[in-house]
Amino acid sequence: MSYAAERFLGQEPLDSVLTDVLERLGKAAEVGDATVFELVDDTERGGCLVPRYSWSAPGAESVFDFAPDGFAWAGTDFAHLFALLEQGQPLVARVEELPAGLRALLAGDMSAIAALPIFAAGQLVGVIAVSRRGGPRDWAESEIGALKTAAAVTGAALERNRSRRAVRRRDELLRLIVDNAPLMVAYFDHARRCRFANRRYQESFGVPDDPVLGKTLEEIIGAEDCRATEPYWKRTQAGEQVTFEHAHDRADGTRQHLEVSAVPHRTESGEVAGCYVILTDITERKQSEESLRRAHDQLEEKVRERTEELLMLNRELEAFSYSVSHDLRAPLRAIDGFSHLLEEQLAGKLDAETENYFGRIRAAVQRMFWMIEGLLELGRASRKEIDATQVDLSLCAREIVEDLAAGNGARRVEWIIEDGLRAVGDRQLLRLLLQNLLENAWKYTARCEAARIEFRAGQAADGTPEFTIRDNGAGFDMAHAQRLFQPFQRLHSTRDFDGTGIGLATVARIVHRHGGRIRAEGAPGRGASFHFTLPT
Repeated sequence: MSYAAERFLGQEPLDSVLTDVLERLGKAAEVGDATVFELVDDTERGGCLVPRYSWSAPGAESVFDFAPDGFAWAGTDFAHLFALLEQGQPLVARVEELPAGLRALLAGDMSAIAALPIFAAGQLVGVIAVSRRGGPRDWAESEIGALKTAAAVTGAALERNRSRRAVRRRDELLRLIVDNAPLMVAYFDHARRCRFANRRYQESFGVPDDPVLGKTLEEIIGAEDCRATEPYWKRTQAGEQVTFEHAHDRADGTRQHLEVSAVPHRTESGEVAGCYVILTDITERKQSEESLRRAHDQLEEKVRERTEELLMLNRELEAFSYSVSHDLRAPLRAIDGFSHLLEEQLAGKLDAETENYFGRIRAAVQRMFWMIEGLLELGRASRKEIDATQVDLSLCAREIVEDLAAGNGARRVEWIIEDGLRAVGDRQLLRLLLQNLLENAWKYTARCEAARIEFRAGQAADGTPEFTIRDNGAGFDMAHAQRLFQPFQRLHSTRDFDGTGIGLATVARIVHRHGGRIRAEGAPGRGASFHFTLPT
């Protein structure tokens, strides 16, 4: 038996080893048959003993009459005998002493049987049985001892075989997974010789008839690339895991960009024996990055060209605005002046209708002046370079209120201006913003007996600091709120309230240039409120 064990440990095939074990056992015990049964689980029958390996004496027929799929013992008259085997006890008996169900499975001339359980890793995995023909004969202790030894060797052989199959299945599964992974995987020993490579690595670095396995790194990627990766190799050999990018020319001549992760392989003693290399193909990413870079450069160039065009257009617009304002205001002044002279020269000679005509002419001229000034103001708000600084909005608002009150001392307005309101922006533009909003509130509360105008700070729905100017004046219909900030759009007739429809457009332009938002709320006869955000 020790000879058979040595053969098995020497990696000989299991079939050859167990056949030899059974033959030696049969001859030593002078039996006609020796069989190894393996314990398997059957979903329908439960536990079954299936004959796997057998030996019969030359010229003798097997005494066992089993189907290839074995036999089950559950519910039979010999189930108790199997229970003894599960407990590790041998079954040694004359055939006439066996239950009828078991005798039916044996040949008619069989006289004695001996069976021992086979254990592996503490679990029952099978049974080894020998039989004799002819007259009754007892089993000697030495024969039972040989049977026990054979059972032990067989158990070890079966366990080793199961382990080998498990390892082989695991290796096959791992190989299947690694070969179909979207990564390139390889292992290099301390001499930088490839000892493992998955399919994708072979496809990238080798050719079908020239496997990379067994080659050195220099043979695989070339001397130049090998020198380029030398610093990273040294770091892995020092026990460091490294990640870097590398590009190489594939066998088909195309350029491939890789992200390389190199993981040192340590032995049980802690020494570095080699390294695992995991490579990710980032060629498409690099191509996308290059495309984005080119697109970015092209966009930058277009932006530069467009900026130059806009600067030129702004300069032309400024010149045009100055020319228009000068050229328009000159004839308007003439119309206003001559109409005033005519009115003075014809004083006392004009009827009421003619005097009304003169008044309407001068009023139209004045509105035209206001409109020109509003357009120029809107242009300045759009073009002026922002000189950002900390601005005291509360102080600016009070100065504007003083100017309004000085222009019409007869009006009584309750002003509520919160202290300490500050923002970061262009002082001139922010003052213009407040002036337009406060003048707007002053104008639309002119018919209120108890006018009230507030300037406060709060928070928008998203938590952003927000400023609010609120009045209790004429208000407006919210259905037309979006028109408020468009040039020349007015929600009230000039007969009710003077204006050009440019002031709020200027306000919106200033807010947007400072990166803020503005919205309006109101109701007819119930006042209006303007909410805006600015950098603080």
